[in-house]
Amino acid sequence: MAVLNVATTINPRFDHVTPIESTRSDVTITHRCHIFAELMAVARSGLVDIVLVADDFDLVSLETLQQLKGADGRGPRLAAISDVVDDRQRLTELGIPVASAQLSGPELVDWLQTVHIHEVIPQPQADSSLSPADLQVLAELDPDTASTRRRGRRAAPYDPAKDLPQSLMEPAVNADHSAVHDAFEMEEVSTGDTFGDKPRPTGHVTGPNQEVIAPSAPGTGDPEQPGEAEGTNRGHITAVWGPIGSPGVTTIAVNLAMEAALTGHRTLLIDADTYGAAVSVHLGLLEDSAAIAQACRAAEHRGLDAEGLAAFTQRVTVHGASVEVITGLTRSERWPQVRAAAWAHVLDVARQGWDVIIIDCGFGLEQDEELSFDIPAPQRNATTVTAVTNAENIIAVGTGDPVGFVRFMKDLEHLMETTDGDIIPIVNKVTSMTSGLSPKRQLRGAWERFGPKVPLQQFIGWAPEVTAGALLAGKTLAESAPKAEIRLAIQRLMQACIPSLANTTNAASAKRKSPTKLLKFINNS
Repeated sequence: MAVLNVATTINPRFDHVTPIESTRSDVTITHRCHIFAELMAVARSGLVDIVLVADDFDLVSLETLQQLKGADGRGPRLAAISDVVDDRQRLTELGIPVASAQLSGPELVDWLQTVHIHEVIPQPQADSSLSPADLQVLAELDPDTASTRRRGRRAAPYDPAKDLPQSLMEPAVNADHSAVHDAFEMEEVSTGDTFGDKPRPTGHVTGPNQEVIAPSAPGTGDPEQPGEAEGTNRGHITAVWGPIGSPGVTTIAVNLAMEAALTGHRTLLIDADTYGAAVSVHLGLLEDSAAIAQACRAAEHRGLDAEGLAAFTQRVTVHGASVEVITGLTRSERWPQVRAAAWAHVLDVARQGWDVIIIDCGFGLEQDEELSFDIPAPQRNATTVTAVTNAENIIAVGTGDPVGFVRFMKDLEHLMETTDGDIIPIVNKVTSMTSGLSPKRQLRGAWERFGPKVPLQQFIGWAPEVTAGALLAGKTLAESAPKAEIRLAIQRLMQACIPSLANTTNAASAKRKSPTKLLKFINNS
């Protein structure tokens, strides 16, 4: 049997290294680290199979799982051992296998071997027990791919069939099918001290604001989630982005969310601009508490579900339709609180509880490679990059003046390299004062000659009296100017870029199948 190399930290309250070493088994403690930073450095070296955390549990988060996963998606397994029930419960909710410090040496060895066999997917879940499907995966695990170490380091492939008990290979469900218990779960270990993958919660969850209902619109399933059952629908994400200096990004995002809500869909609006959050000001919200940072902090350290995410929202109601809003950062220097792994999980949870998710993004798409040359480091633009890469549609907003239009064409090429989603370019504040006579024709001609291959068909004219009045009153265009041309343009944009709304809109919008068929908004300018 191949040797499993384990790196671990030391806890002064208990000794788990001596019991493991005394068994003289194939599980070997190769590195004993005094601090968590040292443990992470060893893990990144690729010399160990399992990273066993025994102290500094408050430093373990979704970001830790993301860093250990590595660029190739493979890395050492992360596990933990603790004598504190609260720590075990929190880590279990993050999807990390946890053992009690009271286990004996042979029990710890068996547990570590099982942890190595069973690949833990680092996604926080609500339940901590193994499902029958998970046990079936264990039984069918390919021994040739069971190793997490780099190729050439193992003399022979590890055979899980020789080490996995028969009781774990055969799923056992009780009479009411309520739980499947692990063969290595000890009586003195609390209910949170389990290891393995946990099923994602489904159905109806009652939150503090209102009932959270899983999306039911057909055709909105995420093709990148092959593990989900057929027929399981997920929310549709639309990111509103613009290069630096682009006007109207927040205005379009706010009103796009309200128009989606007015069609009867549960809508979530997220302010993810780490440079200048403004959604709360646009909507006249008095309680601005950086809800995005709170949600990411909860996802980072304890996991999050739709009910928990709903607790961070504020509700804005117009004509009987409500938009739930997650406000942005109150101070721009708080951007490190929105980490990429936690933010990605927030978006995944939002898909489960809302039909439509609109994200107001920042302008930056570049990543500082020097920060991550040695060790992974937080990236300020990771929030925007994560949003556009997870979105089905990206509404790119530019301006029609010479400086802004040239910048828009250049930065749009960078956006196309960053995301695979459908990009819908929009030129805002189109007027003859900055673009010359026949501004739409002039802009389209320059776009066809110098711009990217994405067709430009959306123009929004300059209507300062309409937008200024809505901003001054803290209202949406549906309230302050329901018949304004700019509001009608956003309505058509909403119907075209979100396919899940086709069932509740007119027949013309149902025929739209690509951004190239968007209705043109001709504004008198």
